[in-house]
Amino acid sequence: MRRGSTDVTVVVTSFNHQAYAEQCLASIASQTSAAEQVVIVDDHSTDESAAVISAWLDRYDPGFEFIPRTVNGGVCTALDDALSIARGRFLCHISADDWMEPERLERQSTALANASDDVAFVVSDIHEVDAGGITLAYHDIGARLLGLTGSHHRERLHRTLLQANILPAPGILMRTAAVVSVGGYDESLSFEDYDMWLRLTQRYSAEYAPGVVTNYRVLATSLTRSPARQMAFLATERACLLKQLGGSEDDDRIIRARTDELAEQLALIQESSALASNSRGIDESASATSVT
Repeated sequence: MRRGSTDVTVVVTSFNHQAYAEQCLASIASQTSAAEQVVIVDDHSTDESAAVISAWLDRYDPGFEFIPRTVNGGVCTALDDALSIARGRFLCHISADDWMEPERLERQSTALANASDDVAFVVSDIHEVDAGGITLAYHDIGARLLGLTGSHHRERLHRTLLQANILPAPGILMRTAAVVSVGGYDESLSFEDYDMWLRLTQRYSAEYAPGVVTNYRVLATSLTRSPARQMAFLATERACLLKQLGGSEDDDRIIRARTDELAEQLALIQESSALASNSRGIDESASATSVT
């Protein structure tokens, strides 16, 4: 039985997650403390995700709101759609192929409510799982954040994030007002989390709330699996960093070094992809010649 409710808007984004959406929605519906609002955005899936979600909502009638987009706009656009109608004091995002642990909302909303006003988000641990839900790894986020949480360490956290994104999006609960105050999501980007953490930590600090809250599923379609997706990921990471230029001289040095490194990685992937494409073309040409 639920023990009250939380002042949380949960945003679920779906794109071709028909096999997993029901598990995700069930995990939200069975929280020990209910969400104030659940907004589901299907980003014009090409599979049956929207139909699966609609059928589940009709069957269980949990009061969730569903936005089936008619055009694919990307995750940042989907999140901005949800943010525009969010009424919860707190905000969290979960992909429809992941699922929450039962006490996630209760645990994290309590931690954020008890934090000082300058704390924009709390972050917790996550499990990384495979397509079948088997645990692949435990991510101890507390160990990553030693010496980086709290009001006195905001600048240090921000500078650490300029060097690498150490925060897992599936493990974070934010203040909705803080997200709005930094302008919401940048819809020009391929993914949302790194840019948001950088912009939030320019103004706000973070706290750690121990315990696993989400099971994050790694699929063959994940962003870093193919050369094209790898390039999109690296290009977006680079764009996020370039937006941060113009701060302190130390930060700008970090940004320039990191963006140069990312540019080199992009060039290597492009070169490798071009060589592989040329090799396939030669093989296909040779095969065609041998047939004739």
